[in-house]
Amino acid sequence: MHVCSRRAKRVQHILCYHEHSLMENRSGLVVGAVVSHADGFAERASTLRLLDCVPGGHAKTVGADKATTRATS
Repeated sequence: MHVCSRRAKRVQHILCYHEHSLMENRSGLVVGAVVSHADGFAERASTLRLLDCVPGGHAKTVGADKATTRATS
């Protein structure tokens, strides 16, 4: 989800921030959220930060949208 973008005359939008959320699979409730600067590595770093907040020492299974890590033109 894109939170903020700057706009100048005749210039493309420049993405400033990304919002990342961690959802529980069964109920679809958001259990964690992080806003980060859009620098190309934000999604990976935010995922690790969100997973560190999940209680328990057991293995965690993670899924993601297929095309979210690839820039579109």
